[in-house]
Amino acid sequence: MGFPGLRDGKREKFRRYKRLTLEEIKMIQALVQSGLSLRKVAKQTDISYSTVYRHAVRFSKRQMRIDFSVFTERELGYIVGFFAGDGSRIAEKRSGHYGAKFCFDAKRDVEVASFLRGLFEKSGKPAALYREDTWLVMKVYSKRLLDFLYRFVRYAKYEGRTCKVLVDVVSWSRDFMLGFVGGLIDADGHIHQNKRKIGHFGADITTTNPPFAEQVVNLLNRLCLKPKVSKIKPCQTAFSKRTTYVIRLHKAEFCKVCRDLICIKHEQCSCETQSF
Repeated sequence: MGFPGLRDGKREKFRRYKRLTLEEIKMIQALVQSGLSLRKVAKQTDISYSTVYRHAVRFSKRQMRIDFSVFTERELGYIVGFFAGDGSRIAEKRSGHYGAKFCFDAKRDVEVASFLRGLFEKSGKPAALYREDTWLVMKVYSKRLLDFLYRFVRYAKYEGRTCKVLVDVVSWSRDFMLGFVGGLIDADGHIHQNKRKIGHFGADITTTNPPFAEQVVNLLNRLCLKPKVSKIKPCQTAFSKRTTYVIRLHKAEFCKVCRDLICIKHEQCSCETQSF
C-alpha cells in the first residue's frame, strides 16, 4: 500500500495540512515504530511536524520514559559518576530537547560504552551510539534523566569558566558512592597494570576542575580511603593551559573497594589477569 505524499526524490513544493485518513495515521505510526524520528517522518511525508507528533509521539523510541526503578543504587551512582567525568548536558529550550551526552574513546572504551548503553536500554530508554572522529558519542534525550542528574551534579562558575560540582554529597549512601567512583574511573580514570598483566596497582582519576577534585577526595575519605593528589602543570606546547589534578589510589587503598565497584576498566584488568 502506497502512502500519499511519501517522497522518493525531489522535494515537494507544498506541505499538506488537510485532515489525515485512518490509513495515513496508521502508516505514520508504523514509520515511527520502525525507528524513524518524528521529524524525519514529517520531512518524508510532507506532513507538518505537529501533526506527526500528535498522532505518533507515543510510538517514538526517543519519547519513552526512563524507568529509574530498575536501577540499583550502585548503577544510579555509576551513571552520575560517568556524567560527572565525561558527560555533558543537553538543554535546548528552542527545540525542547533535554538529556545528557556521553563521550567515549573509540578505541579503548567500546566495552564501557556498551555497558552504559545496556543500562539505559534496561530502563526502557534506547540510546544510540555514533562516531565523531576518535570518539564514540551517546545521546540520551530525557528531561527526567537531566532532572535526576541535576540532583547530584550542578554547573557552577569558577575563575570565569563553567565547571561541574557535586551536590549534597553527605547524604549519598555508601552503595551510591561506590557506583559513583566506578563510573568516574570508567569516564576519567585509569587502572594501573604492569606489563606482565599481574593484577592492578591502583587507580587514577584526573580532572582540571579544582573544586571537583576536592569534593572527590572528600568522597573517597568517606569511603575510608586515603588518596594522594598531585598537580601537573601544562607544558608550553600544551593545548590546555589548565593544571591537571591526579587523584591516586595506591594498590592497598584501591583493593579495599575494587571488588565492590561497578567498573568496566577494572573488570577488563581482572579478566586479563585470569587469562595470564
